[in-house]
Amino acid sequence: MAQSVDFEIRLKAPDGSILRNLRMEVDGLGDLLKGVTRRSEEAGAGLRKMAATSVLIDTSVRAVENLKGVVSGLVAPFASFEQAMAKANTMANKSGEEFKALERQIKSLGNEIPLLRDEIAGGLYQVISNGVPEDNWIDYLKKSTKAAVGGVADLGQTVTVTATLIK
Repeated sequence: MAQSVDFEIRLKAPDGSILRNLRMEVDGLGDLLKGVTRRSEEAGAGLRKMAATSVLIDTSVRAVENLKGVVSGLVAPFASFEQAMAKANTMANKSGEEFKALERQIKSLGNEIPLLRDEIAGGLYQVISNGVPEDNWIDYLKKSTKAAVGGVADLGQTVTVTATLIK
């Protein structure tokens, strides 16, 4: 059943006298208001759904960022080894298979001696820069790493002090 609503609008002059009376009857206003209410409820439900999706997306983004942090943490030791080997190679000046063989020897030392591979690669840099002959690099480095571990000392300092004593 349609509802009818009457509107009355009075336009007054500054002195208070009525200039014009407007009267209007609107049929079906109730139905119109119900339709507006229904559509606003639908819009609200849509917004709540979007908010839930937004929370899900935000949670997913955080999970991906956390995973990125974990992966970066796992990759970091390998990257630092590669950087230390590249630095040592600035002194060794090896390429191709010679460089790969040198890397394998350093990794092998890392399996024997309880030091991080990047520390051992840093020690190789020190060995080379202290003038140890190339045919003695790995043996000298192995003895220095053992001395550093046994003496709870810094490998770079151990290599430098030993090289100085030998010279």
